[in-house]
Amino acid sequence: MKDFVTKYLINPQWANEKETKEGWNVKGILKDRSNEVLKFDLRPARNYKQGAGKTGRTLSKADKMVFETIDKWIIIDMKEVKRHVLKTKSSLVTLEFILKNLDWNIEIKK
Repeated sequence: MKDFVTKYLINPQWANEKETKEGWNVKGILKDRSNEVLKFDLRPARNYKQGAGKTGRTLSKADKMVFETIDKWIIIDMKEVKRHVLKTKSSLVTLEFILKNLDWNIEIKK
C-alpha cells in the first residue's frame, strides 16, 4: 500500500496508534481527484468464503477504503459502505459486491 500513498496522495500523513484504532491508516489529498484531505483505510483485503473483502466498524473515521488488485487500486466511499452495512446488517463487504452495487468507486490503474 505504500506505493498507493507515495504515487497518489499529496502531503500524506500516517496515522498514529490512536488514530489507527479509529479505522484509518493515512490521510492526504488524492492526486488529480480531490482537493480535500481524506482519511484512508489501507488494511489489506482477506479471503473469506464469500470472496475477497474487509471487515470493519461503522464507527470508523475513514473517508475512503482502498482495495489493491493486480492492475489497479479501487477506492470506495465509506459513507456508502456504512449505509449498506447498516441496511443489511452485514459486517463483511466483498470486493465483488462493491464493484456490482456501489456507485462511488474510483479505479486507478497502477
